[in-house]
Amino acid sequence: MEIFALYVGWNNYIDVQRVTAEIEEANAETAFKLLEATGIVAGWDNPKIPVTVTKAEAQSDPEYVEAKTRFDQAKARRKMLAVLSNNMERGAALLSRELSRRIGRAPVEGRMAGWTT
Repeated sequence: MEIFALYVGWNNYIDVQRVTAEIEEANAETAFKLLEATGIVAGWDNPKIPVTVTKAEAQSDPEYVEAKTRFDQAKARRKMLAVLSNNMERGAALLSRELSRRIGRAPVEGRMAGWTT
C-alpha cells in the first residue's frame, strides 16, 4: 500500500504539471494569435494588397515566429504530459486491482494457514 500511495502521489504531480502545461499552451496561443491579428490590421493600410499577402507578412515577422514556436513547444509539452498522465492512470488502476485481489485473498490464506499449523 505504501508503494501504491507513492505512485498515486506521482500521478497527482504529473496531473498538476499537465494542467500547468495546458495553461502555458493557452497563453502562448493567445500571444501568437494576437501578434498575427495586430500584424494583419497594421498591414491593411493599403486596400489593394490581398489579405493573404498581408497575413503572410504578419506571419513572417520574427516576433510572430518566436511566439508561434513557443506555442508549438507548449503544445508538445502538454501532449507529452497528457500521455504520461494517462499511462499513470492505467498503471494506478492495474495496481489497485492487484491490491484488491491480494487483499481479498489474504484472509482465506490466513485461515487456511491457521488450520494447517
